Amino acid sequence: MVWGEQDPHVPAAGRALIDQKLREDRIDHVVKAYPCEHAFMRDEGARYDPEAADQAFGDMIGLFRAVFSPRYT
Repeated sequence: MVWGEQDPHVPAAGRALIDQKLREDRIDHVVKAYPCEHAFMRDEGARYDPEAADQAFGDMIGLFRAVFSPRYT
């Protein structure tokens, strides 16, 4: 899960509830929150945050490598 901490569309209580329900259902997941608004990774518009977007993409690539790479080595 990738969240902007300042996203008014999914407030902190909603993000916490989603995380709680995933944990209760034992769904393997990772939650990452960045100090940004909604759509901070979309490279158009005022909410775009290139530094946070680069960090988020890097984090996702690291996660994908950790999850999928062992299967193909």
